[in-house]
Amino acid sequence: MLYRLANTLDAMWGYRNQRFLQFGWAAARLDDLLNLVPSRLTALGYCLCGHLRDGLRCWKTQAKTWYSPNAGPVMAAGAGALQLSLGGAAIYHGVCKERPPLGCGKPPAAADIQRACRLVQRAMLLWLACIVAGGFIHA
Repeated sequence: MLYRLANTLDAMWGYRNQRFLQFGWAAARLDDLLNLVPSRLTALGYCLCGHLRDGLRCWKTQAKTWYSPNAGPVMAAGAGALQLSLGGAAIYHGVCKERPPLGCGKPPAAADIQRACRLVQRAMLLWLACIVAGGFIHA
């Protein structure tokens, strides 16, 4: 419940504006803290289930360029694992922001959506297998 609450509060008030500056800052930091381990496990899963070297290299060199401490590792590792280049201009709340480059290789195409979905599925199955194996070992 704490995780869901922190995530919802960050989504609602985590943006820095005058009205919610103090509360929004606390909600965003709590959400960052609670997502620290899950985001790194997700990034690792992408690397292990995709192109390992490129995923790890992109994670190591590019994650820190992203504004979010948890989104950076996931997106950089995922883009590298898929050998795709992401980044560039994007519109957020009506404002165009230039995002840093992530990944390596060619820009994404429509067919890469299927590849990305398969990468997510394989990473989920990997961690599910680890949880089940851990349960058997513990028992």
